[in-house]
Amino acid sequence: MDRVCINKLTGRLIEMQGGGDDRPGLMESRLNTLKQNAINAGYQESDIEVRWVTAEEYKALTAPTVEEITIMNRISYITNRQGKRQLVAMGLYDQVKTIIDAAGLTAKIDWDSASGFSRTDPTFLAVKQTLNLTDEQEEQFFNEGSKL
Repeated sequence: MDRVCINKLTGRLIEMQGGGDDRPGLMESRLNTLKQNAINAGYQESDIEVRWVTAEEYKALTAPTVEEITIMNRISYITNRQGKRQLVAMGLYDQVKTIIDAAGLTAKIDWDSASGFSRTDPTFLAVKQTLNLTDEQEEQFFNEGSKL
């Protein structure tokens, strides 16, 4: 059996230690080591749980959440052509072009020569904020744009 330390607020694993002794005195001591490690890392004792787990329980603790799977599988980059065509499809091309033109020559050079659009690109994030685009509109931009 393995022992784990779990963040009670998120249900996510903080630390795992494998193996150990099943003698009651040592079992408690090993759990206390996990607890102290979490406290040393900055967690509050009231926010953590330490316990022994089976292999199946450990697997369940480390399985990605639906949100994590969604993030891992989402499209994070589309080509310049795809992005500009999707901006047209969403009725945003002229607004974005105006924002880029107002941002100066460097922004215009980046707009004209960029190979594509990335969710983490500072220019993309600035345009998203300026247009007050929702996360749903961002998803639409990348998902629909990837099909063009």
